[in-house]
Amino acid sequence: MDATKRHNTKGCSQGLLRLLCFFAALLPSVALAQEVPKTAIEYFEAGLAAERSGDLQSALGAYKQAVKVEPTNPTAHYNLGVTLQKLGNHKDALLALKRATELKGDYAEAYVYLGKSYEYLGQQGGFLVALQEAYRLRPYDSAIQREFGHALRANNKYSEAIEPLRQLVNARPEDVEAKYILGNTYLMAGKYDDAIKILSEVLVVQPPHSEARERLRVASARKDEASKLELFKQHAAEEPNNGSAPDILGQAYSSAGMYAAAEQAYSKAISLEPKNHQFLVRLCVNYSEWNKYDEAVECYHKAIEMKSHHVLYMSLGNVYQKQGRMDEAIGAYQKSLELKPEFAFSLYSLAYVYLRQGRYQEAIAPLQKLMGIEPKHVFGNHALGVAYAQTGNRTGAMQQYYLLQTIDPKLAADLLKLIPK
Repeated sequence: MDATKRHNTKGCSQGLLRLLCFFAALLPSVALAQEVPKTAIEYFEAGLAAERSGDLQSALGAYKQAVKVEPTNPTAHYNLGVTLQKLGNHKDALLALKRATELKGDYAEAYVYLGKSYEYLGQQGGFLVALQEAYRLRPYDSAIQREFGHALRANNKYSEAIEPLRQLVNARPEDVEAKYILGNTYLMAGKYDDAIKILSEVLVVQPPHSEARERLRVASARKDEASKLELFKQHAAEEPNNGSAPDILGQAYSSAGMYAAAEQAYSKAISLEPKNHQFLVRLCVNYSEWNKYDEAVECYHKAIEMKSHHVLYMSLGNVYQKQGRMDEAIGAYQKSLELKPEFAFSLYSLAYVYLRQGRYQEAIAPLQKLMGIEPKHVFGNHALGVAYAQTGNRTGAMQQYYLLQTIDPKLAADLLKLIPK
């Protein structure tokens, strides 16, 4: 090829290259001009789709964008808060949910989840205030009745918790666990005849319910103790060196809700018989029921040092939960299960904490074990379905849905909303 042709070819190629570079430079501008910003609703839909597929991080990103696009949209803050809660970020969840209630004063669902965030952070007072508002807005919602009753119980307001829990039982007469909680609430409120009646009904429907059987025993004993308070006072005065006398008096005081007097009586019994394990355990229970959680934790540790027992570790875990110390609660429940692997209460409690922390995969094993022990455990079946749904196991979640339909159709409907389509 001669020099002229080479020069022309070279010039052509350089010209073409410049033209291509020119159009390439235009492409980002063209794409940018064609890109249409998404609306909050579109981000909502993207977030929901991500949740259904089990991708909570992508859902979180979508809901953050929805808040950015429409910062005054209460639903945007609500969705963001609930997702943060599922991921275990309770501090940020609380802020988002609080904002949702500020933007929409009658947002009952947001108040429920706001209350849960307070509970997860160990702020029982905030938990109660939020659920009171949810209940005021929607007093006939059975899910809110359950949560409000729980909030009242967590704040030691057992007498006030009776009404919403009674409403729940009336709405769901087939819900054995709700009836058990109502019976236990009657017991804690000092209404022993009502407690005995309800707990006896639980055992008619579900004879293997070990917790109901134990609480029925306690209700019967406390009824007897409370009626003999003056007699026990006299006995303690007549037997100043007998540890059993102030211990029995302490039980009577505790049964009557006189926790400070019970503390003094139990302390006297322990001073007389420092190696008596039962005296110390009863003092621990008194602190827990009195809402003196720091004292309860210290007391349970002393009791466990004296004699390790699965129920003591379970009780310690419950106190840690009330303080918002979730990792320590997990450790206590695991210790309980090391001592008694099939202890249903610790299995459910352990799974419950995992679910609250967004650790859905870890919740599955204890829930599966619980189902092997108590196949009709209402909350356990629902929790297992939630764990399956959040980890993308649609088949497992649907199996739990069909099973729940035969036990509690309303909870089954709640579960179905979470299952990926």
